[in-house]
Order: sequence, then C-alpha cells, then structure tokens
Amino acid sequence: MKKIFITFLILFIFTSIFSQSQKSSGQKSSKVYVPLPGMKEKFDTEDVIQKLLYVKQLPIEKKKLEIEDYKIENEIVKDITKYLRNLDDKSKRLYDYQTPFKEMQGISPDENTIEIFASRKAKKQDYKIKINEIAKPDSFMSDSIERNKILPPSEFTIKIGKEEIKINFKGGTIYQLYEVLKNAAPDLIEVRIVNDTPTTSILVISGKQTGQENKITFSGKLDTLLNIGMLKKSDEKKFEKNIYFDNVNVISGQPVVTKNAVSMTPSSKLEKQLKEQTKEKYYLSVNVEFNIFSSEDKKEKTFFTNGNGDLVLMESVAVSNVIVGGGKLILDILEEEKPKEVITNFNDFFTINFSDGTKANYQFVSNGNYTFELPKNKEIEKIILENQNTDKEVKIANLKIFSIPDEEKFSPKNYITKASDAEFELDGVKIKRKNNNIDDVIEGVTLNLKKETDYPITVKVDYNYQKIEEAILDWVNAYNQAMEYLQIVTEPNLDRTPLHERSQENLKKGVFQAENSFISLKNKLRQVAANSYKTKYERELAVLEQIGIYTKKTGNFAANSEEWQSARMGLLNVDQEKLKSVLKSRLDGVEELFASDQDGDLVKESGVAVSANQNLRIAIGNGSFTQMRIAANDRKIQEKQKDIDELTAKLSDYELELRRKYGKMNQALSETEAKQKWLNNQFKSQQQ
Repeated sequence: MKKIFITFLILFIFTSIFSQSQKSSGQKSSKVYVPLPGMKEKFDTEDVIQKLLYVKQLPIEKKKLEIEDYKIENEIVKDITKYLRNLDDKSKRLYDYQTPFKEMQGISPDENTIEIFASRKAKKQDYKIKINEIAKPDSFMSDSIERNKILPPSEFTIKIGKEEIKINFKGGTIYQLYEVLKNAAPDLIEVRIVNDTPTTSILVISGKQTGQENKITFSGKLDTLLNIGMLKKSDEKKFEKNIYFDNVNVISGQPVVTKNAVSMTPSSKLEKQLKEQTKEKYYLSVNVEFNIFSSEDKKEKTFFTNGNGDLVLMESVAVSNVIVGGGKLILDILEEEKPKEVITNFNDFFTINFSDGTKANYQFVSNGNYTFELPKNKEIEKIILENQNTDKEVKIANLKIFSIPDEEKFSPKNYITKASDAEFELDGVKIKRKNNNIDDVIEGVTLNLKKETDYPITVKVDYNYQKIEEAILDWVNAYNQAMEYLQIVTEPNLDRTPLHERSQENLKKGVFQAENSFISLKNKLRQVAANSYKTKYERELAVLEQIGIYTKKTGNFAANSEEWQSARMGLLNVDQEKLKSVLKSRLDGVEELFASDQDGDLVKESGVAVSANQNLRIAIGNGSFTQMRIAANDRKIQEKQKDIDELTAKLSDYELELRRKYGKMNQALSETEAKQKWLNNQFKSQQQ
C-alpha cells in the first residue's frame, strides 16, 4: 500500500505541473489527452513537445530571414547590373560596327514609280533616273471558251529561257487543262483561270521571270492551244527599209558620198534627215557595214564607188595614145600644210537623234557588219555620221532599218505583256537589265523600277537621320534608367527595417547608401554627360547641351518640382527639334561628340559614349564590384545554410529524445490508470 501511495503522489505532482503550464499558455490542443489517476484534468504531451521545439527553432528561422535579405540584395545588384549593361550596349552601338552614323537610306520622290534602298556601303549622292521601260514577263491569255467543251489531247513543250517544260494533256475541259499546266512547273510559270461569264472561262499563262531572255515559246503538237485561241500562226512579216545617202547635209570635211555608201574622210561630218517610227508592230534595228583604214593607205589607193556602195580603185584611162594608170584623182591643189593635232581614238562614228531630244551613239571598233537594236517607242529624226580622227578614214555602207519577226511558227494570240528588259538612264547613261530589281549599278544601292517616266526624276542617297536620332534617344533613355536606379539605392535613408520586411515601394531605397563603389560610379557617369569633348567644330560643338541634350535649362525652378527631381538625379532631357537640326547640319560633329579617334590609331578613345563604356568597366563584367558583391553574398548564404542544416539536424535529434521521454511517461500514466481501475475494483469487492 505504501508503494501505491508514493506512485499516486508522484503522478499528482507531475500532472499539476503540466496542467499549470497548459493554463498559462492559454492554448488548446487537438491531441489526445492522457488522464491522470484521480485527476479531472488531462495532460497534452504533444503540445508540450511542439512548444519546446519552437524555442529551439528560433535561431534557424533567424538565419533563414538573413538568407532572404542577402538574396533580395543580390536581386537589387542584378537589376542595377542589367541597367548598366543596357547603357554599355547602347554606348557601344554609337561607335562600333553597328554605328547608326553609317546607316544610309534611299529617298524616292514617288515610291509608286521607283524605290531606292541603300546599304552602309552607299555614298551620299543624288541621281537622275529616267525609266524608259520596266522589265516584264511574257503573259498572254486564251479566247473565252465554254467550260464544258472537250478539248483534244496534246503533247507539247513550253520553253522559258533555257528551261523546257514537257506537257502531256490527255484531253478534257479547259479546267482539266488548267490543272495540268498549273502543276507542271509552278516555279517557272503562273497559270490562272478566269470565269468571264457564267458558262465560259479564259486561261492565262504568265512567266515568273522578266526579261527578253525569258520569252515563252511553244513547240510540238499544239492543237489544244490553237483550239482555245491561246496561240495563232505567226503573221508578222519582216519589215525592211534601206537608207540612201542622197540629200545629205555635209557639215564639215569632204566625205565621199554615194547612194549606198559614205567614205568619211578625216575630220568630216554629215547628217541625214529621216522620219521613221520605231513603235507599234515592229521591233526595229539598224544594220550597217563598217570598214576603217589608215589615211596612209589612202595616199597609196584612191577609192570610188561602183554604184553598189563599194569603194574601188580607179581603172587606167587611155588619152590619145597615152595610157594614164589608175590610183589617184586630182581633187584639189596640194599645198604645204602646217602640222595639225593628231586624233586617233575617236569611235562614235554613228549617232541617231530621236524626236524627243534623246540620242543613241553606236561605236565601231573593227571592220564588219553591225546590227543595233533601237529603243522602242521612239521616232528617228536624223542620222549623223562623223569621223574626228585625223589619221583614219571609215566607210559606212548598206544602211537599213528592219524589224525582227517571230522566229517561231506559232505565237501567242492575246498578249497581256511581252517579255522585255528594263531600260533606264542613270545620269544620262543608258542601262539595260533583265529584271526591275537592280543592285549592280550603284555600289550599296538597290533600285526597284515600277513604272516608266517621261522625264528624269531625282532620287537621293542620304544618311538615315531617323535611325541616328533613335540610337541617341535610346542611349539617353538607358543613361537615365541607370542613373535613376543608382540614385535610389545610394540616397540617405534612416530606415533600418530588414529588406524582407520592407514594402516594394521602399525596398531599394538607400540599400547601398554607404557603399563607395556605387556612389563613385553614379558621380562618374554624371560627369561623363557634363564633360566637354573635342570635335572638328571645336567650341561650337563640344558638349551634349549644344545638340539639345541637357540636365537642366538655365534658370531657377521650384524645389521638389519634377525639373528639380530630374536635375538632382542627374537625368538628361532632350530638345528633339534642336537635335534633328544639328544632325542635319553637323552630323560629323555629333558623331565625334559621342566617339572619336584623336590620335589616329583607328581606335576611338574620346567622346561621351566611349567615356561611358570606360567608366562602366569597373561595374560590369569579370572582376567588377557588382560581381564581387553578388559572390560575397552567395558565400554568406552558403554559410548560413550550413548553420541551418546543422541546427536542423540537432533539432531533429532533440525532437526524438523528447518523444522518447514523453512516450515513456505516457506509458507509465497508462499503466497507472490501469492499476487504478484494478484497485478500485478490489476496493468495491472487499466492501461487498
């Protein structure tokens, strides 16, 4: 009985202690309570364990908050670095290989007539361009055909330039023919079908490449194409007209003139009036025979014409009983002449003047038969023959103008456009190309011809002032973002609230107010924008304010105003109208203001952009103070995390020990409760 009494006493004291602890905490637990023998209150062992663990958890939570502060600080440094890198990139772009100061643009007075595109290789210059003809593809159509009409089968070949397309049409409607043609060579021809009425359709074939060399021709069994009126038998007849040298006007010298030929002696010139159209049906050309020989040969052999335009030696002549040998005509009395200037390299022997005031010069460089294609839609006004050489004589014979008829037996019946080359004049020089997109005439310039012109129009290549202005404004914006951020993180702040407890609005304020590296960078960048730099315009263009970029205008303004806040942070403002004006008038000076090579070593070492890059080196990149700050914080985070891991391990062991001890106690209490029930039952049985 004594042992039982002692056990009850111990349990009573133990229960009282934990009961008081629970009342003082004012907390209730959802855990199962263990009843103490003879007690009304119950004891929550799990609640006691959690409270003991909470006390041990406090150092761990503190270190976690310290890690969170270091991480927030690193994010702020990374944000600063992002803005500094942006400023660095925008600064470099003002003078590296991407510099906008080398950007060129083409300016056309009418982009519906001609477009001009300029690369960085182009030079600033104006050009006069007259578009005589744009390049076109071959394009033609069929007659209007009933859609249910059955067409005969055909096997034929379509030739475009050097390419050939084999077609095998097995017969059917015009829609079936369309499907066969459409799928035959989609990269070479475009085939369309147009329903012109509710019951009929028209088939259209167009080449995808322009230029005379991409003319479309057909060969083979062409019954189907003839049946739908796509082709017809060629009815074009050759046109030919001989030009005779009667009624010529001799302007200088003593040319020998016959009906079919002219011998142009040195320093001679003549013209032949002629009215002949070169448009409408015929593509006219000029054919001419040409010979050239030295005037030394002329002294040995004298030529005359035989009526056919050929120059031949004079035959011997019998006078009485005396025979005079051929070889020379006495045309004038020879007199001693003074030495004259010798001209030997004149080649523009043949010129055609057109009624619109234009002309075409044709050169002969060796003996032979020459054919020249004339410009279309022109009227010939006169032909000029000239020989300015003093030591050469030329013969021009059998001049004629003729058309070039279709060589094929069949030709398109309904032309939309005929394959033709682009023909234009650039500053008076005639140029021909097979397409309208021309990039090999002016270095760095691409011309896109769209429409013929009646007169020359002026296109320009100039600097792309808009891109230059945009690049400068981008730099100003990047500078202001970096300066504003630096101002916020370095401004004085008495608030010592840990970063993890701050609001987003005040999170960055004064974070690095005591950090000399950030303060020094802010001051250096501010000085970069305020310094003067050497340019070719010297004092007239040396600071940013002279191109419309300034921190504050002259004069006073109210404290705490937007102007004051902007000036206090060192932010830049831009007078865009002034900037535009200076770019147009002193572009080279503006370029030097941002970056220039002062010592001739081909390295730009002076200017606003260059100075900004130089000062940013300590703040970004390998070995920079921002990188070192992030690395130092990362080390502290690792150290704190190591401490947390160690404390967490100890806390886990502590929790196991608590649960072991309280587990034994709960077991003892349970056993005591069982014994109490047994004793109670024993007392009841004895009383009975």
